[in-house]
Amino acid sequence: MRTDKHPTPAVVAHANMSARFERYLLTRGYNSVINTRQFRQKSSFPQRYPAITTTYMVRHRARAARQRQQWA
Repeated sequence: MRTDKHPTPAVVAHANMSARFERYLLTRGYNSVINTRQFRQKSSFPQRYPAITTTYMVRHRARAARQRQQWA
């Protein structure tokens, strides 16, 4: 639960995203150097990523604000 009395949002992601977020954290400095050189401006990557609450492999359906959402 968040401190502002709103429920913590659900974070829905493909099952492979957790591993990808871990890789981003491990290569954060390297990626920043590469992007700074490539785009000629200072670049930085997040130090943390949201906690994934629900994963899916092929398809996920959810309802939010009376609208049906589908990711595939």
